[in-house]
Amino acid sequence: MKSFLNEDKSIQLLPQTFSSAPTSISIKVGDTTFKAISVSDLYKRVLEFLDENGCLEKLELPIATGTKRYLIAKEPRHQRGNDFTQPVDYKGYYMEANKSRDSAVRDLGKLVEQCGFTLQA
Repeated sequence: MKSFLNEDKSIQLLPQTFSSAPTSISIKVGDTTFKAISVSDLYKRVLEFLDENGCLEKLELPIATGTKRYLIAKEPRHQRGNDFTQPVDYKGYYMEANKSRDSAVRDLGKLVEQCGFTLQA
């Protein structure tokens, strides 16, 4: 609860309000729209989509997002040997979901482009 000091030096407590609605992530890959409640959820849904479209087995893995971390790999381990912090596992493909929503969407855009799709956020 928030509080403030009244003129007479007494403390008044104010009710705290919380939003109960989760913030969702919404993207469009090709003609398919995805709505997810977390980066992990989004990654799982997109992996299923890529699998259904025959793309996963064609990817040259691992795919890095930089010099320290992989986006997707066949093992949940980064270049330097450290484990994925928040792995998303789909049929033996692992994606690192420990990132901001903006970074996740940006990285997904790069991934789906390799499969011939475009991503709209």
